[in-house]
Amino acid sequence: MGKPQRQEGLSDCSRGVASDAIDGEINYVPSAVKNDWYVEIDGVQIGDVAVKLEEKHIGALDTGTTGIYAPNAVLDAIFSTVQGAVFGGHGWSFPCSAPNLNLTLTIGGKPYPLYWGDLIWRSEGDVCYGNLYANGGLTSNLQG
Repeated sequence: MGKPQRQEGLSDCSRGVASDAIDGEINYVPSAVKNDWYVEIDGVQIGDVAVKLEEKHIGALDTGTTGIYAPNAVLDAIFSTVQGAVFGGHGWSFPCSAPNLNLTLTIGGKPYPLYWGDLIWRSEGDVCYGNLYANGGLTSNLQG
């Protein structure tokens, strides 16, 4: 098998911050759950419109998944702005020709815009399937 080879563009940061792999300042945020990667979501914004969060939302920062799980009410607010969006059981589909959705999460007081292309799981013809999934109304989210 041999020793794994380091791939270009990857950094080992198991012992601290890989400063050569970041651009800008790190926004340190306290964990919402002791010894875990959960953070409080301060806000959700679609374009210039803030989604009203009825209660505190916790997000798990998990780079091992590509999906984002959120409460139904938050997803309803997001996809109500996408013409032709349809809820199908656990997720949303919408026309691929729909204008880009400018979605921003605020964590630790800092806004993090999400790239629209990362919010699309797959497409079939002009039907795109979103990478945002309903979690049944729970107040915890999973950010991939």
